[in-house]
Amino acid sequence: MTKARGAPRRSCAALRELALQALAAALALGVWFLWNNFSSAVWPFDFFLCCLIGIAARLLARIFRSPPWWQVIHLFFAPALFLALFWQSRLGFSPFWSLAAFLLLWLLFRGAPSGQAPLYLSGESAARSASTLLPQGAALLDVGAGIGSFLLPLSRMRPDMTLTGIENAPALWVLGKIRLALSGKAGRNVRWQMGNFWQIPWAKYDAIYCFLSPAPMPAVWEKARMEMRPGSLVISKAFPIPGIAAVTRFKASSATDTLYMYTVQKTCI
Repeated sequence: MTKARGAPRRSCAALRELALQALAAALALGVWFLWNNFSSAVWPFDFFLCCLIGIAARLLARIFRSPPWWQVIHLFFAPALFLALFWQSRLGFSPFWSLAAFLLLWLLFRGAPSGQAPLYLSGESAARSASTLLPQGAALLDVGAGIGSFLLPLSRMRPDMTLTGIENAPALWVLGKIRLALSGKAGRNVRWQMGNFWQIPWAKYDAIYCFLSPAPMPAVWEKARMEMRPGSLVISKAFPIPGIAAVTRFKASSATDTLYMYTVQKTCI
């Protein structure tokens, strides 16, 4: 199975962010220890320390040029964790609710770390614009298909196409499966698949559709060039591929509704 060269970098990037958070915690604990041992004023081991960890993590993330959303996560992670544990103990919540909240987040956002994208819903307008770009009988893969908000409208508009959606989050995959089952004839040309879109080959598809985030777009283009046939299409909603000129751009009223289409010219060796 062919994998994009960007896949190891994505794993390393996630590990790097975890390492930055751990380093920030170690630095903050070191500062707290030195202050409390060599100063008459004592810093409490509580929310203040968690805020110090957040500030240190944010500074480290900025120094190492982490993406903006990671910098925000670093800033608020430790304080948010403290507040969650504090209110759980203060209100007498059972640890079961924390476990339930974690499981719910995992079911909804399992694919976010590997796909480097939050949950975005495309909507019918994207399907309508894309339907005019795609050739007759094309096979299209929607990477990070969510609940089928792009594929279901497209299947109604283009019954001639073969459509595949792949989603890594279990809850979203189930919701999409239910929507397909209730759609009747509209979803007959849609194949609904669960998995990681980085780990499947793209060679058999004529077009790839994605609504991800700025971070994975270079790796998306790299994987498309490595695996897809010349003349295949990559269609991205809202997020262009940096450094690559789009052959077609559907500019909508808002930036999040803009579609960028790219043509694969040649495969990489």
